[in-house]
Amino acid sequence: MLKAHITSSSGFHTTFIQNVFLPSPLPSCTWHIFLRLPSQLFIDPYELRHYHYFYSFNTSGYSNLESPAFASTVNDSALMLHVLLDGRLNNDIHMQVPLHVRYGQPSYRSYKEPGTISVSIPTPTVFRACTQFDNRQGSVPDTIDDVLHFFPALLNHQSLRLYAHDTGTQRQHMHDIVIPVGNLMVAITAEACTLGLLFIIFIYFVYVAFNMLDTVQSCSKSTRDKTE
Repeated sequence: MLKAHITSSSGFHTTFIQNVFLPSPLPSCTWHIFLRLPSQLFIDPYELRHYHYFYSFNTSGYSNLESPAFASTVNDSALMLHVLLDGRLNNDIHMQVPLHVRYGQPSYRSYKEPGTISVSIPTPTVFRACTQFDNRQGSVPDTIDDVLHFFPALLNHQSLRLYAHDTGTQRQHMHDIVIPVGNLMVAITAEACTLGLLFIIFIYFVYVAFNMLDTVQSCSKSTRDKTE
């Protein structure tokens, strides 16, 4: 049985936590966890290296951590965890994957309307990959096309067989994460106020310049009168 949740359902940072019971595989098999992330979410590969005692990993998809979710080059990404078992007959696996949120598309709305969108995080696919036939319970994962799409060189071999681990939640969605987005009305108001302030400053400088010019002309005329 797989139990998964996120530590925070709002904000720009959360941690995906999953607990799953995995029987030790045959010598020819290895356990893997596949997680597809929507374009609004990303993982930091450098951060994942801190968890090397629990799993190794591969990532696929757009990797620029600074790009907003609405950039034309941003698409869904994927994470493949290669579970490191310690050789026990039964293994209760506790996994943690830090997730981060990209900035969402700003929208036009009233100032009182909350600026958030909700993004669903799909439940991960747990499966074992075997180089020999495994007659234990299992079937080809429903998400096999996604797995092979993101990691063709890693798993797409004729001698490799994939078996889904029955967790009872493969097709369900996990929690939704609420992402704040900007309000374009605020930007427009700020720009209008800035332009208005610049116009007032410009008028003030023109006024000061004319006063200075008038003062200089008056002083010059007074000097000429005294000279005459």
